Amino acid sequence: TTGKPQAGATVALNKLGQQLGIEMIDQAKSGADGSFTIVQDISGGQTPYLIRTAYDGVTYNHMLPPGSPTTGLTIEVYNSSKQPGAAKVSKHMLLFEPSGGQMEINETFLFQNGGQTAWNDPGNGTLHFFLPAASEGKVKAEVTGPGSMPIGAPVAKTTKPDVFEVDYPVKPGETRFDLTYIVPYTEGAPYEGKIVTKDENTYLIVPNGVTMTGEGLNDLGAEPKTQAHLYGF
Repeated sequence: TTGKPQAGATVALNKLGQQLGIEMIDQAKSGADGSFTIVQDISGGQTPYLIRTAYDGVTYNHMLPPGSPTTGLTIEVYNSSKQPGAAKVSKHMLLFEPSGGQMEINETFLFQNGGQTAWNDPGNGTLHFFLPAASEGKVKAEVTGPGSMPIGAPVAKTTKPDVFEVDYPVKPGETRFDLTYIVPYTEGAPYEGKIVTKDENTYLIVPNGVTMTGEGLNDLGAEPKTQAHLYGF
């Protein structure tokens, strides 16, 4: 955020394994000049490693694939704020897949943060979204931060009816939120939802063979690879 070296950040070296998941090997604190040293031999082999740096309530990930350099690394960290700042929803996509008396809905939010602070609000969450009552509150959430891997994220109710929140920091760069939920559905029946975010672009998507009609919908054509149809407002 300041462009200067940051002291006091916690830097942890983690081993990634299929059975144990993320296993911490060692950690250190950055000094007054921002430098840190972890003395561990991770050369050779095919095991990937991950550096996780915690600063101002937010964790930043830096992947170390096998054979990558392990010295002279620069880890970027940012001050955090409870205000969104430059973070905004650049793209919001809802994929509807009706089949066998129910409909699976996959909802994706792409946040772009072009600022120099991380948006982190543990009390209120960063993403708010509408979840139909018919889903009975069952939803799966995954988040992919800048330079990170998809990880599961907790979902909580807000004080507004059928509006839920995800508590995950939106760092500078692109952060992707993926939601999946299922509702009962009869073919041809109307479906209603709500969009509670301020989106720059919103798209409704249906698989090839499914038709969607509604007031204000613009058919943007089929996606070349999957032939899924995209609709815009």
